[in-house]
Amino acid sequence: MKPVVTFAVVLLSGGVAIGRGHAAQPSGEPSAAAVARDPDDVNGPWRLSSALELPEWLEIGGEQRTRYEYLNSRFRIGASGSDQGLYLRTSVKLTIRPGIPQATIEVMDARQYLADDGSLLGTSQVNAAEVIQAFAALNFEDVIADDDTVFVQGGRFTMDVGSRRLVARNRFRNTVNTFTGLNARWKHASGSSLQAFWTLPIERLPRDRASLLDNDIEFDDEDLDLQFWGVVGSIPKLVEAVDVEAYVFGLHEEDDGDTATRDRELYTVGTRIGKRPKVGKFDFEIESVVQFGSSRASTATSDTRDLDHLAFFHHAEIGYSFDVESELRVAIEFDYATGDDDPADGDNGRFDTLFGARRFDFGPTGAFGPFARSNLISPGVRLAFNPAKDWQIMLVHRFYWLEDATDSFVAGRLRDPSGSSGSFLGNMPEISVRWDAIPGNLRLEAGAAYLFKGDFFDDVPESPGSQDIAYLYFQSTLTF
Repeated sequence: MKPVVTFAVVLLSGGVAIGRGHAAQPSGEPSAAAVARDPDDVNGPWRLSSALELPEWLEIGGEQRTRYEYLNSRFRIGASGSDQGLYLRTSVKLTIRPGIPQATIEVMDARQYLADDGSLLGTSQVNAAEVIQAFAALNFEDVIADDDTVFVQGGRFTMDVGSRRLVARNRFRNTVNTFTGLNARWKHASGSSLQAFWTLPIERLPRDRASLLDNDIEFDDEDLDLQFWGVVGSIPKLVEAVDVEAYVFGLHEEDDGDTATRDRELYTVGTRIGKRPKVGKFDFEIESVVQFGSSRASTATSDTRDLDHLAFFHHAEIGYSFDVESELRVAIEFDYATGDDDPADGDNGRFDTLFGARRFDFGPTGAFGPFARSNLISPGVRLAFNPAKDWQIMLVHRFYWLEDATDSFVAGRLRDPSGSSGSFLGNMPEISVRWDAIPGNLRLEAGAAYLFKGDFFDDVPESPGSQDIAYLYFQSTLTF
């Protein structure tokens, strides 16, 4: 194991929320954060809707984010040397909300620049000029009980569900997950809720490298060959201040004429309990998931063998928020996601993270993102505080092992079926600093991570090398 190095840098910051996952809210459902400011509130953030003096039932706004990323080395199979990228993501959303009915359309333009033939490039970086939301919705009140609400939407939309580990609208990544279908949520005045959805996940296009390098525009698509549904229930403060959530998701996938898949038929059942951070108090979160069904070992058309799928994922953390002006919170975290212990036994034990986000657990993604919620064991410590008004700093240090040494290091697509390369992937300190330069309108952020590669990279077949990786990013986010 290489020595642990502690580093500190002072950088500008902004753009992505620091810390834990966030509670679910169907995209488009009214929220305090989404309401345009009062034109008479001169101290509030500037909003385009207010500047245009639009009626209350009409809202238009958006966000423009620019991020530069650099890394000096690689961890993926077949990759070598340094890499850099300039990623631009611009979205504009129009919502008409005259009363019970509502309609929303959102266009997002996600582009890259500076990439070359050796750069990591895919639909996670590029999705130019795409309609990511276009739905009609209904909002009802006092349906089953006093002060309850029902929100129903149909069309194309984004979703954040639960901890966002399995279903999320990506925040750090340059492109976002999108779905076409139906989504409904009932919420009681107490905060208890029940959500159900059935969707066709959107396939981002184009996928060929030449088109991605040129930021070509090709409209995304969905197909009945890929279906995703779920039911989620939550009860806040079920026992004292402890929140409880339970869910089940179903994923049904088949090959079609254009796309070869792993023909997944997966059912994912999970629970999450937690106590939210509060000054002078301990908080905790435990999420436990079992996944079963069938899948195939690869996407090759020649691979027609259905494997019995049984996998597990667990997350646990405990934190403490100090009663100090900086709002310091320290947390100890642990993640466990199973791998496949024998590629020839007719079973698949590798956990599938579905449509989840991972930045808030495992560090920056984008051109980096070395760790995924599959075949992984990772303990770590996290520290977050506000050194001054409108500033936030996060420090994280985590260690990473393969859960099964014979299975793949998923993010790097590296595998030693014999297991003789070991399981230690390395350790990674990270810092992220953000500054709300114009609160509510302009946020600046920068961050750094350093992956001290473990012994696995010394011996694994087709290794990109054992050189440690330094990663940096700088970004600005303008909200209007």
